[in-house]
Order: sequence, then structure tokens, then C-alpha cells
Amino acid sequence: MKVQEIYEYLKSLSKTETNYSDGIICGEPDKEVKKMAVSCMPTVDVIRDAITWGADLLLTHEPTFYSNNDTRMEKDKTTDKKIELIENAGLSIIRFHDYMHGIEPDMIGVGVLKYIGIDGDFVKGKYFGINRFNSHESITPVELAKLIEERMGVKNVRICGARDIECTKFSVCFGAPMYVFEEARDEDVELVLVGEVCEWDVAEYIRDTAALGGKKAMLVMGHMGSERDGMRYLEEILKDELENVETKYFDCGEVYTYAK
Repeated sequence: MKVQEIYEYLKSLSKTETNYSDGIICGEPDKEVKKMAVSCMPTVDVIRDAITWGADLLLTHEPTFYSNNDTRMEKDKTTDKKIELIENAGLSIIRFHDYMHGIEPDMIGVGVLKYIGIDGDFVKGKYFGINRFNSHESITPVELAKLIEERMGVKNVRICGARDIECTKFSVCFGAPMYVFEEARDEDVELVLVGEVCEWDVAEYIRDTAALGGKKAMLVMGHMGSERDGMRYLEEILKDELENVETKYFDCGEVYTYAK
């Protein structure tokens, strides 16, 4: 398959026409693809590993060049060196973000909850990139945080609000979507799962709500910790769906390291 054909196939999976970021970021649309690497973030290390593996194409969820629409900064040494690395290898890159969140149910959310191991039902949310999840069994924020750390390899999940309430009604705000505050205020939401969030508004609101007796909590997983397994899930699907294209998932890891 060609790069353009793979991109058109990915778009066909989605129910949305909203797209501010997706496309062929690097390389030629008519290039033939025999080996496709899949990752959440196209870090330099992921790109190097994909090249070593012999990838023709890297499919990524997040931007290559540090902006939502992959605008390349001029006179920037890091950007220039990254472009050189990609172009010297002849690597093509597709970004699949808005269309992926537009799949019903959101494929990122489905993949992450699958690997966490929570059974339940997805419900389409009010806002783009945000879904609701009704767990079949109740679980406390502390218990769920431990599952995420153990099963997802996410370090130091942060817990905000009521730690020990029994929850079944989640708002799934993986990554850093808009309207997390609105979700936190909704009385139908008990537990907000988010990648990254502003602390001084929504986090403090949840802390105060819990202090005043409200049934409200939030788990902050980190951006990559909250989305990367959605791309792992996508790679599993593409492995079966794309004929004559070998696929492999490359874990981008977390952006932070820790003192301990």
C-alpha cells in the first residue's frame, strides 16, 4: 500500500470531519509501504528505532514538530536535526489524532481501558475528545490508580479529591482535551481520568468539592500515560486489517524521569 492509501483508510474509520492536525507530515504520498511503525509520540528515539527496524512509514498520534499543526520552527537546531534524521532515512510520517478521537467509540479510550482491564460501557460525551465510561463494578480512585501504575507502566499517578469513594461513572479525558472543567462540574461524573490538566482551576475545584462532601475525584496520568496504549491497540487492529504491510508498535515512554 502507498502512504496516501493508508491515510485514506485511517480516515475512513472515523465518524468526524473535524481535523486540525492530521495528515502526511513527512515524505511522499505515493511511497510504497512494506513496514509501518506505530507510536504515540514521534520522539527522536522512536524515530531512530523505527529506522533501525526498517520502517517506511511511522504512524503517530502526536505532532512531530512541537505544535498542533506541525509547523516547523525556523532557525531551530533541534527541529533542523530532527528533519535531517527523518529525511536521510526516507521515512514518511502520518499523524492520526483528530480522526482517531472521532472514531466511535474513541479508539484511544477503548485501547487504554482495555489494557487497564476495566469492564464497562462507553458513552459518547458532550465534547470532542471526551467520552463517558460506566464501569460494571465500582472501584475507588486509589484502587484504579494502582491498577494504572501496575498494568500500564505509568509512574506516579496523581490523585485529586476524594480518594476512597466507590466510583462507576468516569469521564475519560485522555491527553489534554478542552472542557475538562465542564466535565468535572457535571453531577453525573464521579471520577475524571485525564492526561494533563491545569492545577489551579479544575484540580482545585475537585479538591474543594471533595472537602465539602462531594463525590468527586480525578486521576492525572500524564499525557503519554493516558494515550499511548490507544496506539498500541490501533497497531493490533492494523496488523490484521492491512494486507502486505508489516506493523510494529514502538513505546515512546513517558516524557519525565524521576528521582526515585
